[in-house]
Amino acid sequence: KTIFQFNNLLADGTVFQSKWSREKNHEMGLKRSRYETIIMNAPDPDIFNSKGKRAFNRNRVKLIATSWSANPRKGFDIYKYLDENLDFNMYEMTFVGNSPIEFRNIRWIHPVPSQELAKTLKNHDIYITGSINDPCSNSLIEALHCGLPAIAINSGGHSEIIMGAGELFNHEKDVLDAIDKVANNYEHY
Repeated sequence: KTIFQFNNLLADGTVFQSKWSREKNHEMGLKRSRYETIIMNAPDPDIFNSKGKRAFNRNRVKLIATSWSANPRKGFDIYKYLDENLDFNMYEMTFVGNSPIEFRNIRWIHPVPSQELAKTLKNHDIYITGSINDPCSNSLIEALHCGLPAIAINSGGHSEIIMGAGELFNHEKDVLDAIDKVANNYEHY
């Protein structure tokens, strides 16, 4: 409430990261203004780009998820489900970042600098995020800029970011179908 009061009294304009973020703030009490806009996050194009991206190999599809934060809302329930249910004869999966869970089948790489992260992203085929209520995921944007189609939970600003470059899922029950859909129609995405 204090931030909304300061915004209403002092700000000439308000910038949101996504439509979702704008609507959630209005629902919580921020007054609408004709001087508000949406500017999404953007990665450093010298680092996060598709130069040197690996060619897609349908025989061994490589999935990747990333998160600097180990907060459970960053999708760890989905990653745990994938660790236990993904067909690891057909797919391999890597997680880069901090995790509150130990993986049995997913390869885990601890946090790395941006240049190394971009190189790792480009060595994969599909990005996946299960992050809940993320207004404008930097991780998702970085992966898309590296040329990876994405699979994201239908939450927060993910649908605005992905648009036609991937698929959304709603829960564990349909995440595997979303992965298969993107893998089987890779050129489309």
